[in-house]
Formats: sequence, C-alpha cells, structure tokens
Amino acid sequence: MYGWILIVLIAVFLLQNILQLFFGMDGLLRERAVRAGGFLPDWLALSEANFAEFKIWTLFSYSLFHGSLFHLLANALVIFFVGRMVEMQAGGESVLKLFILAAVGGGLFWTIVNWGLTGGVLIGASGGALGILIYFCLRNPNQPITLLLFFVIPVTVLPKWIGWGLLALETFGLVFTELSARGEFFPESQGLGIAHSAHLGGMAAGFLFFRYESWFRKLSIPKIRIGNSSSKGAVKPRYRVNVSKTASSPAVKSKKADKKGGNLREEVDRILDKINTSGFGSLTEQEKETLNQAKELLGK
Repeated sequence: MYGWILIVLIAVFLLQNILQLFFGMDGLLRERAVRAGGFLPDWLALSEANFAEFKIWTLFSYSLFHGSLFHLLANALVIFFVGRMVEMQAGGESVLKLFILAAVGGGLFWTIVNWGLTGGVLIGASGGALGILIYFCLRNPNQPITLLLFFVIPVTVLPKWIGWGLLALETFGLVFTELSARGEFFPESQGLGIAHSAHLGGMAAGFLFFRYESWFRKLSIPKIRIGNSSSKGAVKPRYRVNVSKTASSPAVKSKKADKKGGNLREEVDRILDKINTSGFGSLTEQEKETLNQAKELLGK
C-alpha cells in the first residue's frame, strides 16, 4: 500500500507542473505565489479561509501536493524506506490508515496554531510521513537501524532516539521559528517557512495509532472495485491453504471428523480474509498456528 501512496504523490506533482507550465494555472509550486488564489489554493490546499468555508476535505487533500521536487523526494524517501517496513509488520491497510490519520492530524494542529492569521497555506505529506516514522519508532524502539547521514556516512542508531530527536527538533522549530513567523506560505515560503506544527500533529497521530491500534484496525476503508468481483480479474488471496477433498479421501467419515473439518474450514476462511485485508503481518501467533495445523491436517 505504501507503493500506491508514492504513486499518487508523484502523479499529483506531475499534474501540478503540467497545470502550471501548459495551462498557466497556479500549481502550488515555489516559483508561483499563492496569495492571489486560484483553483488549487482555493479548493485543495489547507488554509484558514478554506477551513472556515467548511472545505473539510482540505484537511487531507493538502498532503498530496508539494512545493518543490526536493520537498517531494524528502517525504517519498521516508514513506518508501519506513512505510514498507511498517507494511511488513502491520499490513498494507494499516499503512494507509496511518498515513491518512497523520495527515489529518497534522492539518488540524497547523490550523489551530495558525488560526487568526491570513495568508497561510499548507501543503505537503510531511505530517503523514512523520506519522509513519513515529509509529515505526514506537513499535521497534530498540531495533538497531542503519541510516546514511548526508546520503554517504552510515550511522547505526536506535529508533527510539530518532523519535525523541524529532520531537525535540520539531518542538524547537515550532516555538522559535514558526510561532515567530506565522502567516507565511508553508512549506515553501520566504525565510523559515517549515510547518513544524503540521509535523508535530502528524507525529501525535502516529502515537495515537500505536496506542489504540486495535481500535483503528477495526475501522474499514471503502474499497473501490472495478467490474464483478467474481470475474477473472478479481483479487485472489496471496496465501492459500488447500481445504478441498482429494480423490484419495475416504468416502465416509465420522460425524465428529466432519464437524472438525467444517470448523477448520470456517476458521481458515476467516484468516484468509484477514490476510487479504490487513496483510500476513497482522495475524496473531494463534492464527498462524491454525494455518500450520490446517496444512498438516489437510495435506495428509
């Protein structure tokens, strides 16, 4: 799922450039001022004016746009390297839920901090990316990871220190830069225009997802299906267990064996549905053991 997030971010950035270069629209890029307004700033970027006009969707849509190629690359690298590790542990749907929650949390906190000031416009997926990063740090606090400092020097560090360092850095930036220069264009503005409040809001959302993960897992995301789900192109389980009867199976079984086999099939079907929804990493140890028992029992 992290791959789809990256595809959407890249596609939107290409659209920004196309609208600006070929149609003369404000693409929300650094080279164009956004204070004069336009379709993208007025309908898809987050600002006090848009929020006051009940354009609630801008609390998330802002995260799909970026002010420069470097801005996009910075967020994309975090989502690519950290998002895939989170997806292996929690499942693809959890990564998407986490990204959406962190983006909305970042937008809400930025709106609160900058309320009452005109001219502020927020774009960028930094809140969502940092929410994923903080979740990873909380879930794997003592697992050493190696980073490339300045993309050259390898440095091994514990995720918990990355989390604490980000918290300190963003808090410092909020107090001593953003609060002293509010109302600028975020993140691509003159001077220090980094939206530290959006970063902190995304990090707080990542903490909430980790703290109440079982509750968030129960929330379902609407799925878009094209055509008949039973057609040839329907999505099939990535993990299969053969539960059908073989030709060598005895024709008559005891009622107890039939009942046991039926219960086992129902449990295996439920587990397979869970794998399709949340990924193999979301299974409990008991569910994994059930799959192993099914393979041993039905393979005889």
